[in-house]
Formats: sequence, structure tokens, C-alpha cells
Amino acid sequence: MNVMTKGFSELQELSSRRQQTPVWKLPSGRSTLSKSAQAVRRYYENQADIKPAGFSESEYEPQVKELQRSFLMRPGCPRFSNRATSTSQLESTLSDVPDLSFNLSTISLSSQLNFEEWNAAFQNTYPSELATKAGQLLPSKSFTGLSKWKSFTEGIVPAEQQRGPIESKIPWYIDVIREKERCLLMMGEEISRLSRCKAECARKDDVISILREEMENLKKHLELLRRESVITKEYSEMQQKGLRQEDMEKELLSGTEIEVASEEEGENEAEAEEKASLIKLREFQQMNQELCKELEKAKTDYDMATGAITSLQRQLAFQESQLRRAESEKEMLQKELRERGNQLQAMSAKFSSLREERKREEMMGIIERENYKLRQNIVEQESKLAKKNKLIDDLQSKINQLQAEVMVAQHHMQKQLCDQSEMQNQVEALKHAEQQAKVALECISARFERFRSKIIQATYSAAGAKSPQAEISDEEALEAMQVCDSVWNDASTWTPELGTSGEVREGEAL
Repeated sequence: MNVMTKGFSELQELSSRRQQTPVWKLPSGRSTLSKSAQAVRRYYENQADIKPAGFSESEYEPQVKELQRSFLMRPGCPRFSNRATSTSQLESTLSDVPDLSFNLSTISLSSQLNFEEWNAAFQNTYPSELATKAGQLLPSKSFTGLSKWKSFTEGIVPAEQQRGPIESKIPWYIDVIREKERCLLMMGEEISRLSRCKAECARKDDVISILREEMENLKKHLELLRRESVITKEYSEMQQKGLRQEDMEKELLSGTEIEVASEEEGENEAEAEEKASLIKLREFQQMNQELCKELEKAKTDYDMATGAITSLQRQLAFQESQLRRAESEKEMLQKELRERGNQLQAMSAKFSSLREERKREEMMGIIERENYKLRQNIVEQESKLAKKNKLIDDLQSKINQLQAEVMVAQHHMQKQLCDQSEMQNQVEALKHAEQQAKVALECISARFERFRSKIIQATYSAAGAKSPQAEISDEEALEAMQVCDSVWNDASTWTPELGTSGEVREGEAL
């Protein structure tokens, strides 16, 4: 018994302890009930006003079982769905039983129990004490227990949850979420059971394949046995031929005996032929004995083969019946698996829609908070933007001022460039003059060296003159030349013959 049947029994015990009729109340946000909910409400109002004496067990139990069977086995029964479903096909059954014209599909968890669990649950609702009261049956406690279950689509609310918002401030969707969590647990158990069924189907598929292989082997064996039966027929024909040959040999043997009696004094050739015929006769007798033994062996093999064929045929029929049973079970399991898969898909779609609604509400709250933060950020950014615009205006005025200063600086730079070009021209002219002066200086220095060497030669070439001990510097040479000049000037007055025109020119140049 799974968790739902345990919960069902606990709800029944709770209802038997309290023994009070549940109060019906519309949930907030709904103005009218559906037809099925109104039928259930009328039933409970009638139960609260008038308690019927009940029905006999022989009338009540078959109708309830038929109601359960037709409800759970109807086409398209959503066993894992909380939606209200129609039971219009059961109006004739419900009309036979008074005060039972309500729709069981309004019970949210009733669709989650299979037929065997419903039977076990309803059988537990009839205690042995009530069955002994002169065939009278009190109103079933299972229906009061069923009132504790909540249908979220039809607005059935237990009495414990109708004490107002002062006692319980839990919102309605918390119960929905809890119910869905319980359904998820049941779905997990159902998935595990279906996985076991799937493994069992795979195992049965393997068994079926093995049985099919055995059937093929048995068919081959039957064909072989049929061929062996043909062989036995041929063997019987051969045996008949051997018997005929044996008769012929006996006739020959009798003929040979007569000939031996009549021709005792025959030739050696006749004796040799007689011996050969005797040897052949013995060989034929041995062959006949061997053929008889083989015939008996073939008969025993044939009897064993026929017994094996009959046993194999029985086994084949039994295996074929098992195969058909396994295939039917496989089809039923596959059908149930498809139904449960569809139910799981429906439940997953419901849960996904619930999750999406909750996520959407959370996202709306998050978006509103983000919008508020963004508005504050926009105000701050606008103030910062005004400050930056003011700063940009100040910087723009400074840029204009700096551009004017740059224009003035460029004008000064152009003027300086013009002055620089003029100075470069002057520098080039000075360099040219300097080069010319250097050339003239080199010429003068060359002439000065020649003149100096001539003076030294003239000075120290005279008789009695001593050669200098050290190098004569330019200053000494200049002083000596000045002395010579003064002497020359003094001597020019009284010795004009010593001067020549070339020497006078050289002195003037110096």
C-alpha cells in the first residue's frame, strides 16, 4: 500500500473521531460553484439534515464497487489530474441509489488511486462490527473522509481551514504547492514503478525472443524427425528386401544340398563352388543379423522420437501460450506506460505554468525595484550632466583664449623664422669672409716663413756668426727683425747699395 492509501486511512480515522459534517464555503474570488460541486454540496446538506437508515450490504457494496470500477476505468481518466471530469455515463447507476447523486470527480486525490487501491481503501471502511447489525449499514465514513480532501477547481474547503483569516493567515496557494509536492512525490514513486515495469518488459522481451528461438529449434527438430521417419520407411523397405534375399538364400541352400547329395563324387571345381556358396551364405546370414539389430535399434529410436515429438509439441503449445500471455502483458504495460507518460506531461505542464506565474511575479517586483533605482540614477546623472555642461562651457572659453594666444605665438614664430633666415644668410656671408681671411692668412704665413728663413740664413751665414743652440721662436725672430729694420733704416742713409728693390718690397710687406 503506497502513501496515498495510508493517508486515506488516516483521513477516515480522523473523520470517525470528529463525527461532524463538513461545512461548505465558497473560496474568496468565486461567486458560483460548478454542477458537480453543487451536487456534492446538496449531498452533504442532506446528510446534515437527515441521516438515512442506510442500505443493506447486499445492495450497497456491488453498486459502490461498480461505481468505483466505472469511474476509474472510464476512457481518458486523468488519474494524476485535479480537474473536474464528467461522469454522465453513471447517471443510471447513481439514480438507483438515493442520496448518492454526487460526482466523485470533484475529489482531487481520488484520481490518483488505481482500482486495487480503491478496493482496499473502501474495504477498510466497513468494520466487522457494523456488518453484524441485522444487515443494516450506517452511512459510510469514507465519504466523510473524502470531504477532507480538497478540490482546488471546485472550491471544497475542509472545516479546519474555514476559521477565518484571524486563525490562519496562510495563503491558499501554499496548500496548492504542498498538494503539488505530494503529487510530485507520488509521481516519483509512479515513475520508479514504471521503470521497474519497463525493466520487466525488457526481461519479458528477452524471454519471448528466447522462446521464439526455441520454437524455431523445435520446428527444425520436427523437420529432422520427419526426415528420420522417411529414413525408417526406407529402412523397412531395405529390411523387406533383406528378408526376400534370405528366402532366396534358403532356396539356394536347399538346392545346393540336393546337388551335394546327388553329386558327392563330383569334381573339385563343384566342391570349391559349394564352399564359396557356403561362405557367401554365412556372410549373408551375418548381414541379416546385423540388419535385424539395426532394425530393432531404429524401432526403439523411432519410439523415443515420437515420445520426444509429443513432449516437444506440448512444451511448444505451453510456450506459445506463455508467449501470448507475455505479449498481452507487454501491451497492457505499454498502454499503461503511455497513459502515465501523458499524465506526467500534463502534471509537468501544470507545474511549469505555476512556476512561470511565480517567476513572473518575482520578475515584476525585481523590475519595479530596478526601475526605481534607475530613476534615482537618472536624476543623479542629470545633475552630473549639468555640472559637466558648465565645466565644458568654461573649458570652451579657455580653449578660445588659448587659440588666440596660439595665433599670436604663431605670428611671433613666423617673424622669428624670418629673422632666423636673415641671420643664417649673414652667418653664411661671415663664414665666406672667414674662409677668405683664412686663405689670405695662410698666404701671409707662407711668405712670413720664407722671409724668416731668409733672415735667419742672412744672420747666421756671416763670418764669425755662431749657430743658435736652441730653436728660435717667432718673438725672437720678430725682435731681431725689428732690430734689423732699425739698423736697416740707419744704414739706408749711408749704404744704399746694399738694398735691392725686392728686399725693400718684402720689408714693406712685413
